[in-house]
Amino acid sequence: MRNLVTSSAVPLSLLTAVKVSDVKEISSGSNQQVINEARKNLPVLQTHLKLAEQTQSQLETSPVLG
Repeated sequence: MRNLVTSSAVPLSLLTAVKVSDVKEISSGSNQQVINEARKNLPVLQTHLKLAEQTQSQLETSPVLG
């Protein structure tokens, strides 16, 4: 069965990787502009990841309609 969530525009693995890199940049980065962007983007990425994981979980536990 095709995974509908990870076949979307942004795979979960990419969201997770970006989230981790943003956390590292916020805590140990030296470029203030990049740190500010990471601080701004991290909450949005965390929300998107949470929603994608919830949707994937629901799809995995729901019967297939069709």
